[in-house]
Amino acid sequence: MGLHGTQILATLFDGITRHSPEGRWFQGFAATHGFHEAVKWRDSGRWIPDGGGPIPAAAGLAEG
Repeated sequence: MGLHGTQILATLFDGITRHSPEGRWFQGFAATHGFHEAVKWRDSGRWIPDGGGPIPAAAGLAEG
């Protein structure tokens, strides 16, 4: 059961995080500004809005 159970749980948790409001915000940010900028935002420690929120404009990327 070890490997199979791990794969089932991974699929479940991937779905939970990907479809959370924060996950949808990250997907929208990546669609607007590109995946590289989205990962840069995430790894910088900057805030990802709880429950989603507006995606910053290109001018807002320089801040922080």
